[in-house]
Amino acid sequence: MGVFGWGQVSSVLIAGIQPKEDIMAECEKMAKIGVFPTVMPIRPLDNAPVDISTRCKTQDLIEIATHLSGLLVKYNLDFKKQEGCTKCGGCSIENDCYRKQLQSNN
Repeated sequence: MGVFGWGQVSSVLIAGIQPKEDIMAECEKMAKIGVFPTVMPIRPLDNAPVDISTRCKTQDLIEIATHLSGLLVKYNLDFKKQEGCTKCGGCSIENDCYRKQLQSNN
C-alpha cells in the first residue's frame, strides 16, 4: 500500500471454486491491509469441460457480498474512491451491498 495508498489496490477473488468461508476469510485478510477485494462468480464457458457443481450458488454469492460490504465499511474502503472496474461495479454486487450497509448504519 506504500506506493498507491490505502484502498487504491484491488484484487478479484473468484467464488464457486472454494468454500464460501475461504473467500470471506481472504476478503478479510485483504481488506485489513487496505486491498479492495472484488468477488465474482466463476462462469465457465458453455463448452468448457467443467463440472456443473463448480458453479457459484446464488445464495453463497449473496452471503459473500454481504459479508464483504461489512468489511468495506469496517476498513473504510470506499468503491467511489477507486478507478476502473472496482468503481464501476458492473460485474459484481459488493457496491450495491456496500450502499445498503451504509444506509443500515444511518
